[in-house]
Amino acid sequence: MISNGNEEGYCSTRLPGEIIPLMIEGETEYESESRLRSRKSKWIKPVYDCVTAPLFNLFIFIMILTSTFVLAADDYPGNKQKTKILDYMN
Repeated sequence: MISNGNEEGYCSTRLPGEIIPLMIEGETEYESESRLRSRKSKWIKPVYDCVTAPLFNLFIFIMILTSTFVLAADDYPGNKQKTKILDYMN
């Protein structure tokens, strides 16, 4: 659902006559403005598109999960080969 930000008692600090960007449901004013700002800039748009893509979110999740497993596999005292492999993975 798309709204203009004035529904449900939303208070805007914009000046009278200033255009209020369309907002997606659950989106804050800051998020809406950053989405619109990314469309205007040639170098921000590719970065914004990359970091808001679901695959980027999945990639970050997998990296965090992998790091968690590597840190959980660490033990003391560990053998040198296992420590070397874990250091490389981390």
